[in-house]
Amino acid sequence: MDKQQVLAELRKFLVEVMGLAVDNGYVTLEDKERFIAPAFPQKVQSVIVV
Repeated sequence: MDKQQVLAELRKFLVEVMGLAVDNGYVTLEDKERFIAPAFPQKVQSVIVV
C-alpha cells in the first residue's frame, strides 16, 4: 500500500469506530464530528457520508 491508501484506510477505520461509539451512546454525534475533523482535509469533509 502506498501512503494515500494507508491514510484512506485509517480514516475509514476512524469513521467506523466513531460511528459505533455514537450508536452505542459513548459519544454524541457532535463530539464525533469534532473529533474526526482534523483527520480529513476540508475538501474531503464535504463528501463524507456519516
